[in-house]
Amino acid sequence: MNAESLKHSQPGLYFARYLLLLMGTFAVYAGFLYNDFFGMGTNLFGSRWVIDYIGADGSENYKPDYDITNSSGPGPYPFGIDPAWIGASNELLYMNSLKMKMAVCFGVVQMTVGLFLRLSNAIYERNMLDLTCEFIPMLIFMVCFFGYMDFMILFKWVTPPDQMPNGPPSLINSLIAMAMSTPDEQPLFDGSVQL
Repeated sequence: MNAESLKHSQPGLYFARYLLLLMGTFAVYAGFLYNDFFGMGTNLFGSRWVIDYIGADGSENYKPDYDITNSSGPGPYPFGIDPAWIGASNELLYMNSLKMKMAVCFGVVQMTVGLFLRLSNAIYERNMLDLTCEFIPMLIFMVCFFGYMDFMILFKWVTPPDQMPNGPPSLINSLIAMAMSTPDEQPLFDGSVQL
């Protein structure tokens, strides 16, 4: 709002004003996504988990208050992380795993957008060498390896463990087996090795 007054006195801040606005906007978005405000968990919409019973040592055990099979009925928490995870004994393990998988998904999308910017540059510069020897091989590798990794993450999130033929697989082991052409002991689904 005070951009004109900063134009000559603080030129670095003046030129970075939109970047700072976007950084603040996405920090607020990430806070809502992870139900986090300055490292403290928040409870905006209530939880989709209810206390099942309280143990003799005072520990609370929860059960889901929504349809966990996605067949019908109420769904899970509408946006972000359910506040039932705040202070849970396995909160750190769950949150680190979730944040890592989310970062991988967003990173692959961002890299794919970067590849299409490379395509637009090659078309604009009429550079067929960049198009055929850089963009196309990079896109094939990105989609076949990292795009499939994103598919595996999302498939594992939306598929109940009892519907997987060999139980929930380790995605890292599956990717290593795929890259090194070794047998995958725990395939994600029937036919995933052939795919």
